[in-house]
Amino acid sequence: FILLALPPALMFCVVLPPYEIPTEPWGSQVVFWTFGLPFSCFVCSPWCPIFFSEVLRLPRTTQSWMQLMAWSIANTMLIVGGTLVVSASFGIFPVPYPGFVTSPIQILWLLALWYIIPKDQRSDAQYQRRLFNIIVALLGAYSMGTCFSTLA
Repeated sequence: FILLALPPALMFCVVLPPYEIPTEPWGSQVVFWTFGLPFSCFVCSPWCPIFFSEVLRLPRTTQSWMQLMAWSIANTMLIVGGTLVVSASFGIFPVPYPGFVTSPIQILWLLALWYIIPKDQRSDAQYQRRLFNIIVALLGAYSMGTCFSTLA
């Protein structure tokens, strides 16, 4: 269901709101900072914890789904906040190469996924090895996202 809902949701965050033209200063981009960027980040960010929980075969409970959504919401806030700080600090909009801003934040935030694993499973050597492999794979994906933005 999520894979079917993501493309239309991303389209709506770009098409629906009346954005200011990109040549306006960062302070006048209210719709972008309050709707466009947070919505698009939140739509894209659950793939990481869902992948994480599926590969580790974590139990699907209400608490685990709430933790995954909390991770996604916090991830969204960190991305929007980091991008806003860079834009305000340098007085630029849009932020060039946003992958350089967001990927380091997300790479550090990946470590918080450790707390989604139930405590009794954290001490198991098999889970620790599998977790290490997942973190390395996700670090590679985020690093590729950072490097790919330089090719444009």
